[in-house]
Amino acid sequence: MTYSTIAAWKTYASDRGQTDIAAADDDDLTTALLRGSEAEDARYEHQFPGVRTDGRDQTRAWPRKMSNGDKVTDAFGQTILTSAVPDEVVRAAYELARAELTTPGSLAPQFTPGTRVKSTSETVGPLSEETTYFDAGGSDTAQMPVLTIVDGILAPLIGAKSNTTSLKRM
Repeated sequence: MTYSTIAAWKTYASDRGQTDIAAADDDDLTTALLRGSEAEDARYEHQFPGVRTDGRDQTRAWPRKMSNGDKVTDAFGQTILTSAVPDEVVRAAYELARAELTTPGSLAPQFTPGTRVKSTSETVGPLSEETTYFDAGGSDTAQMPVLTIVDGILAPLIGAKSNTTSLKRM
């Protein structure tokens, strides 16, 4: 299950001059859009306001509601229906899918932490060589691509944490 359809993604891409999407095979687009939707949930769900409307039985992170059943709001205080997938979520999935289509596997890189090289040095004279590795405990998110356009698209949602407003005492 994805956040949108291939036809809608093609329209989005066409509007932005992304001709690579229109030229791609529909099977490849379907796979990329699924991976983009999965990557979005994996990376951003913990930052989205509320909880899944249908709990663990729900495949995707959206639609959402507050844990008390209230509707979720965005960073601007706009209500998001408990049956809705916000446009920002759909557009972010398109951008992540495009990255996956361009470089398959880039949204879920695999690596062995203790083998990542941090720096190397080499001396030719009396032959000296040194290699420094990153700590094995490093975060796997450091290996994931950063798509600033996705962060920007999702900003109104990942900046919204609750339906509450603060009150000032007079």
